[in-house]
Amino acid sequence: MHKIMIVDDDRIIRKGLIQTIPWAENNFELVGEAGDGEQALELIRQQKPQIVVSDIKMPFMDGLTLARQTRELYPEIKFIFLTGYEDFSYAKQAIDLQAVDYLLKPVDRKVLLEKVQKAAAAWDKEQGSAMKLKVAEPYLKSMLFAQIVSAQESENVLQEKMAAHGLSLQHRCFLAMQLRIDDYRKEEIHPKREHKQLKEQIAKGAEHILQRKGDGNVFVLEQNAIVVIYAGDDAEEMEEKAVEIAQAICEWTRTDLKTTLTVGLGGVHEGLKNFADSFDEAHAVMAFRHVIGRDKVITMADLDHLVSEVGDSPDQTEHSLLEKVRLGLADDAQQVLSEMEDDLRSSRLSLGEVRLRAVDMFLALFKGAEDWAADWSQQHEQEKADYYAKISQATTVTEMVGLLRDVVRSLAQFMTDENSRERTDVIDDVTDYIEQHYAEHGLSLQDIGRYVHMNPIYLSVLFKKKKKITFTGFLLQIRMTHAMEMLRATDLKTYEVAERTGYSSPEYFGACFKKYTGCSPLEFRNRS
Repeated sequence: MHKIMIVDDDRIIRKGLIQTIPWAENNFELVGEAGDGEQALELIRQQKPQIVVSDIKMPFMDGLTLARQTRELYPEIKFIFLTGYEDFSYAKQAIDLQAVDYLLKPVDRKVLLEKVQKAAAAWDKEQGSAMKLKVAEPYLKSMLFAQIVSAQESENVLQEKMAAHGLSLQHRCFLAMQLRIDDYRKEEIHPKREHKQLKEQIAKGAEHILQRKGDGNVFVLEQNAIVVIYAGDDAEEMEEKAVEIAQAICEWTRTDLKTTLTVGLGGVHEGLKNFADSFDEAHAVMAFRHVIGRDKVITMADLDHLVSEVGDSPDQTEHSLLEKVRLGLADDAQQVLSEMEDDLRSSRLSLGEVRLRAVDMFLALFKGAEDWAADWSQQHEQEKADYYAKISQATTVTEMVGLLRDVVRSLAQFMTDENSRERTDVIDDVTDYIEQHYAEHGLSLQDIGRYVHMNPIYLSVLFKKKKKITFTGFLLQIRMTHAMEMLRATDLKTYEVAERTGYSSPEYFGACFKKYTGCSPLEFRNRS
């Protein structure tokens, strides 16, 4: 039912329009009446009608002014003007205000009802289009983002496409921020049914912070990824400001949403066409979030530090051990301990001094675990005192280093599992994508590699390792499973089944089906 309001300073005319037209029978709800524009504007704010039938000449505020101010507040409301004056200037202003119609008094009730019904139909059509556009907006934005990172369009074309979506960024330099929700795949922390809402909340929060601190746009991707295109003109200033913005987003997420984010920052690149390079860098640093630590902002400088060379001093030995453990390189970490043991054996340190070195190393390992292996740290918190007691009782270097080996072995294995779990998440995304897109002709590993931002060759090796089947074999399995179901449960022709399972050639589909099942599609249907 549509809401309608009648506005006329002539009380007799106003009551006549209200009482003589069967509004309710025609699916209209009369939500108010007013004798002048000021009263009407207040009622419009309260009731928000879809249609206003208004006189033009009224005291205090005329109908044209009412329509103009209403349009600023609620542009979707439709106006039908009534007037006792056949004045062309009124008609012209009414047209400028996009009024549905302009009727001379006395008004034929039947004609007015027809005009109101026409206005209601126009309102429904516009709202339907707006709703469809709103529903399609995330998809359209993700398509636009894919075009930006493909780096195949010219700078001007990309800027034009951004502007078409109301996302114009007229700046010289661009930087990518990739936001990932920590513990995204832990159902007990973030139930799958809440993923979409959570990502939208984070995206809105990021947009708000970005508006206050800089310029840019936020894109929500299909996976656990939200990407910010941060734009500016001073590259050096942008690098510092990007860290500040990213930290503010993390803090807001932690405070308002009671969860955590890890943010990867790419470098600053000139031109929107080169934004893809920054996005690749942001994606690269995110691969180390389980090494560097979550609930952090990770930059390219952090990676440089991670791979920097270390020497043989006590501090450098400790640094080297921690990095090997954080990377999950258990054998390399044990090798560092072996070298440390040899150094301690050949040194002139007293037993007490060796104990202090061992305690320092334990402290460093547990302190590091608090930053980048919080779950492990909590599980082993109570064991700290036991280790310190055993060190104080140890009488040889081998015993002390042996205690360190136990901690390193456990912690490095934890980090290996964490890194492996991250790669498993990618394979889960790949299998989900195949399930959703198996019907697309020519679906390839290159397409999926672009989707998960991973080298296709590496993805192929990783997929086979995790799924114990090749990508091609898995895709065939999915397509054949759906094909068998269609043949069994529908009357679709063979060529239609082929089309719906990603095969442009019915003959090739038939050959693949027979190789997979041992019989032709027709034989399979007859047997079923």
